[in-house]
Amino acid sequence: MRNKAKEDILSRFIIESEKDPKKVNDKYLRDIVLSFMIAGKDTSADVEDILPNGFRVKKGDEVFYASYAMGRMPYIWGEDAEIFRPERWLHNGVFQPQSPFKFVAFHAGPRICLGKDFAYRQMKIVSIALL
Repeated sequence: MRNKAKEDILSRFIIESEKDPKKVNDKYLRDIVLSFMIAGKDTSADVEDILPNGFRVKKGDEVFYASYAMGRMPYIWGEDAEIFRPERWLHNGVFQPQSPFKFVAFHAGPRICLGKDFAYRQMKIVSIALL
């Protein structure tokens, strides 16, 4: 019997691999580890694109935006943009995700963060542990 005290994420994946070896196999575990190692790195080698406003981004151009400022803009989030109100994402008690182009923590479109779903899963795990 495996030691129940092991609660690190890799141990949890290994336990899952023992439960369902067809789904959670060595290749799957390898991919998870690689995702951890490369997450947050340059996920797009080609920046050639056209922005929604028609501006053309050429190879070698750098694009910057201030996500901190965008998260506090009243014309995006309303007059109470600077107030922490989690209920703004709820409708009749059900979570309603915002457009990734509005909430840019994980970027959006073809350059969206590959680890976004995993990050949300981690946040849920921590929330459950705290509760």
